[in-house]
Amino acid sequence: MKWFVIFFLLSPSCFSQTWENVTSLIHSEKDKLYTHADLVVSRSQEVLLDFKTGEGSVFDLASLTKVVATTTAVMILVEKEKLKLSDKLSKFVPDFNVKGKNLITIEDLLRHQAGFQSGLPYLADETFSSYIKRIAERPLKYAPRTRMIYSDLGFILLGEVIQRVTKKSLESFCEDEIFKPLQMFETSFNPIKESKHDCVYSLIDRTCLAHDPTAAYFYPISLGHAGLFSSKSDLATFVKMLLNDGVFDNQRILSQKSIELMTSLPKGKERGLGWDISSHASVNPRGDYFPSGISFGHTGYTGTTVWVDPGTKTFYIFLSNRTFLGDEETRLSFSNFRKKLSDEVGKTLFSPPMKEPNFNF
Repeated sequence: MKWFVIFFLLSPSCFSQTWENVTSLIHSEKDKLYTHADLVVSRSQEVLLDFKTGEGSVFDLASLTKVVATTTAVMILVEKEKLKLSDKLSKFVPDFNVKGKNLITIEDLLRHQAGFQSGLPYLADETFSSYIKRIAERPLKYAPRTRMIYSDLGFILLGEVIQRVTKKSLESFCEDEIFKPLQMFETSFNPIKESKHDCVYSLIDRTCLAHDPTAAYFYPISLGHAGLFSSKSDLATFVKMLLNDGVFDNQRILSQKSIELMTSLPKGKERGLGWDISSHASVNPRGDYFPSGISFGHTGYTGTTVWVDPGTKTFYIFLSNRTFLGDEETRLSFSNFRKKLSDEVGKTLFSPPMKEPNFNF
């Protein structure tokens, strides 16, 4: 209902085709915050802006892995009745069948409300199975469902659940069920296996391996929190699938119900299933123009953003290699840039700023 009303509240005059402020902003930060940046803006299946600053096309997505790969894979398994959102984590990973942790559900992991701290550094010479056991042995930071703390650990565990349920690697399952059906041929956990992939480095000394240290250390095991590489054109296809009720080019990936569950905000929650909607982290990528509480998206540590307004079927995708020029040196400045970029994109699309509609009429 909200999506329908918002769409018709907007007149054609709300949309401007002048993108000079957006492209000038991206150019102004080249070689200060990143060496490469790609942007695509789309509405109603039409590309409004397709812009890039360098030659590379495949970027380290960092935490966009959580929504493009892992969350989507989980929902596919839910639809196949291989998983339930209410299933306990301990059903698939018995190490978590201990007091407190035996309460954690698949939904808790997706909403970052399972009790885990944000991350856990690997140990020298540690195997992945040992790492999973060490996560299980660590005390929870809070009781499940009493708080929300963004955590890589929950999505690493979701990746492990997917692999145990499907008997495939996360990479193989996502390729079979998501990337190949959508012809996302530039999307992979292993971008260097095919020469056609022109990878943008996120670290000087790590070539096309992920910037995320845990994902890089356990490579070639595919993890659920980071490690995926993709291009703006592939991601645009993915988002268009979401906005078309789970179908793109006659390929159904998800049901409309699954997409609504992923991208809606239950009372008292800050995040959908995987996707961010109104957490503190959503403020900058959403900006002042994309509608609060309705639009959704996610960011990645390397300098990546996807943000979507379902009411107008509008989205923008920004990919960059922020970490290449130094993590600490660019972190705060890039956070400020992310807000400026969203506002410039939103201003061009939605001027004046969009407000949540008043349904009391």
